[in-house]
Amino acid sequence: MLIGTQTGNTETVAESVAQHLAQEGHSIHFVDLADAYPEILLEYNHLILATSTWGDGELPDNALDFFETFLTLAPELSHLQFAILALGDHTYDPYFCKAGEIFDTTLSRFGAQKAFSTYEIDAGPTREDIRGACYWSSQVCASFSGEPAPFG
Repeated sequence: MLIGTQTGNTETVAESVAQHLAQEGHSIHFVDLADAYPEILLEYNHLILATSTWGDGELPDNALDFFETFLTLAPELSHLQFAILALGDHTYDPYFCKAGEIFDTTLSRFGAQKAFSTYEIDAGPTREDIRGACYWSSQVCASFSGEPAPFG
């Protein structure tokens, strides 16, 4: 799980999701994008990327170096399945969750396969947003393994 955050809200949601998935028996490697390197994407078959949108549709500061290097390296990612958890604020339309869209488009451009629809949080996160993200993450992991999505 890669995390792009400006204020810490995305990290809060991602930590809850990681804890939820660990309780379900999944092994999670939790990495802040400030500490990540693009080659890490070659080491895994599944990715949940959680990111906020900053300013006028920009990536959070901690994601900028990773993203620029990623574009330069242009790795072939056909082995990778991914899903995006995006935080935004409709107050800033038309930029709502734009960073999530940018990552989605870019990962796809390099061959990664989107495994599940993006989960968007508006102006949160509330407890309900976090519960929803945890439920979504269970569905994502089921899609990664090819199993039917859980109901609940």
